Amino acid sequence: MILISSVLLALDDPLVDNNSIILKEIDLVVTIIFTIESLLKILAYGFLFNGEYSYMRDYANVLDFIVIIFSWVSIFSEANL
Repeated sequence: MILISSVLLALDDPLVDNNSIILKEIDLVVTIIFTIESLLKILAYGFLFNGEYSYMRDYANVLDFIVIIFSWVSIFSEANL
């Protein structure tokens, strides 16, 4: 999914409006999949205070969490404009 997301970012051209609708839909699907993955990890390991294997005690998971938050903010901010 990270590879697909990276390819979509490379294909996104702000000057061309034809692909933007399709890319936004695919971005939404990828964001939903990443969110589900994150929620499953949080359910399995705990969020922060469940020992050394908690979700937010791994730097890669912290980065994933920040990316997911910014993805949802960008999706909702475009919808409200």
